[in-house]
Amino acid sequence: MTVATHEVFAAAADHRRVVIIDDDPTGTHTASDIDVVLRPDTAAFDAFLRGPRKAVFALSNTRGLPRSTAAAMVSGIVEQARTAAKATGQDVAFLLRGDSALRGHVFPEMEAVAQNTSGLFVPAFLERGRFTRDGVHYISVDGTAVPAADTAFARDSVFGYRSHSIADWVDEVTQGRWKARTVGLDVLRERGYAAVRDALFDAGPHEVVVPDATEHADLETISEGLIAAERSGKSVVTRCGVSFASVRACLRSRTIDEAKLSGRGRLLVICGSVSETSTRQVDALGELANRRIEISTAASIGGCPDMVGELTTRITAELDERGVAMLSTERSEHGGPDTPTMLLDSITEIVSVVANDVDSVIVKGGITSSRVATDGFRARRATVAGQLMPGVPLWLLENRPFVVVPGSVGEDDALRRLVSAFAG
Repeated sequence: MTVATHEVFAAAADHRRVVIIDDDPTGTHTASDIDVVLRPDTAAFDAFLRGPRKAVFALSNTRGLPRSTAAAMVSGIVEQARTAAKATGQDVAFLLRGDSALRGHVFPEMEAVAQNTSGLFVPAFLERGRFTRDGVHYISVDGTAVPAADTAFARDSVFGYRSHSIADWVDEVTQGRWKARTVGLDVLRERGYAAVRDALFDAGPHEVVVPDATEHADLETISEGLIAAERSGKSVVTRCGVSFASVRACLRSRTIDEAKLSGRGRLLVICGSVSETSTRQVDALGELANRRIEISTAASIGGCPDMVGELTTRITAELDERGVAMLSTERSEHGGPDTPTMLLDSITEIVSVVANDVDSVIVKGGITSSRVATDGFRARRATVAGQLMPGVPLWLLENRPFVVVPGSVGEDDALRRLVSAFAG
């Protein structure tokens, strides 16, 4: 408990403002009372730095982009934040929040923040049973801790991997460009923050320190070690899961009672994710699932000119008659590599037409949530109010409730419960 109190003080006392660059909208899993910059630019960071909050999320949405484009996006965001910091006379620290299942453009984005430097990698998402122990990252599957390499996440079509140990994973995904230094749990708990501080000091360019972490106290110790190393002049680029981002930025979650959310007016439910979890949650919606308005993959790829007009008319009619409508992609994954982007283009075009007829929104799918918020509702900023259920944040887009439900998050009845909370 002493370590936790010491660390919280160290993070809170650090004068730097924290910019959390998020590679998809699910980084707000465990945060509340914080803004999300949906369209990063210098003006947005200037407003943040002149405001009272210690941290801000900046959405890069790079997990769905090619590697070079992702790196350029992150580099641009960093430059914008640094320009605003210079103008306001403040210092900023950066965190790269990424997937706790080891997917994403991890190292290209770290290099986009600073070249030829050392790194810290803390992928834990403890709230969902994802942790690192003995140099292996684990993911909870049906209540059992499974090495990440043995889960479906490791078979991702873009970010797949085979290695079980973190050190081998780093070597695999960077093709030997980066090397890992691990800090075991026993060492971390025996030596405290000094174990991380010293490992970071010893790390050279293109070396990443990966400490074990199975409890929040471990994350607090790691945060203190990072701050101590940086205060002594060590340059470190940090990539992490949501749990460490929350600890380092002094964020707290707040549970919002679903039972108090009825009467929000016309509700639009959108499902772009085609994961098995998503399909089960859609099926559990019963009558609403049967009435869902589905985007034809073939029509979307073929650029059918009548599709958008037809579907927006149907959505408007459902909203007028029943107060709730559901827009969904087909429940199967087929087509070429550009198909997901084309389907998202169709979703956002449809949403942009019906936006003024919608009072509340529930979106299933991380990247879908981002595109719907930025391109469908043309929002530039959101505020995180809290969590409706574990891993499901409630955003406010200009006071419009906007629920982000990641593709792999939630029990089978999650969407049904959320729809009941908003639509009654």
